[in-house]
Amino acid sequence: MAKLDTGSEVDVMSQAVYNVLDVKMDDYDGLPIKGFGNTYTKPLGQVKVDWRVCQKHKTYTTQFLVFDESVTKDFDVLLGDNTIKKEMNSFVDIVIFSDSEEWDAPLCAKSDETLPISLISRATVARLQLGYAETQRETVEDSEHKLYSPIGQLQLRWYKKGRARSHPETFYVVEMTAYEVILGATASSETTDANDSAIRVLGLDQQTTAEKKRQEQKKLEVEQRRAQEKKQQEEREAKKRQDEREARKL
Repeated sequence: MAKLDTGSEVDVMSQAVYNVLDVKMDDYDGLPIKGFGNTYTKPLGQVKVDWRVCQKHKTYTTQFLVFDESVTKDFDVLLGDNTIKKEMNSFVDIVIFSDSEEWDAPLCAKSDETLPISLISRATVARLQLGYAETQRETVEDSEHKLYSPIGQLQLRWYKKGRARSHPETFYVVEMTAYEVILGATASSETTDANDSAIRVLGLDQQTTAEKKRQEQKKLEVEQRRAQEKKQQEEREAKKRQDEREARKL
């Protein structure tokens, strides 16, 4: 079990978890750590491991202090205040909607107030078959010092989970693999509540005639495919009944 503790200045791992990891423990030369019950305890050592948020793609590397079960009896891993602020509060779960379809699988997204614009990966746009207008805009840099060069833009609306109010947002299409969506400064101000950070993105704010035509065509193709599958199923069942009748005659 992982625990979040904004009152802790360090990240902690239980000895039991360390024992199942194939990593080397380094010596800890610092002072004993004041923690639970206002007691001071010296770590068994320290380890540097990679970890990621469940169902997210991005991996982080963190130095954990290892303690025995007298300290870690209530958890396996504890993430302290610095890690929570740096890593955890930046994530948001989003779902993309169009006028005719909804994609339930959460996208890998984060919030980054250092970006002046919001970004969506070209792979995500292609996978969800979203239309966008080509555009040229200056390269932007995120908080991890990664550069992005927009190649297009599209209008979406988004809202926080549990909220009725939605917000329009321009998303710029870029090449990126770590995330599918990054919410920039214009959207991040709406996701600062750590207890209600999950958002949904819905429907294109404005649809081109070509896109409406594409969606209508896709809907028609789905209906035709389902009708064909139903017909084939009926034919298989009819043949099965015919074969059974022929078998009984014999």
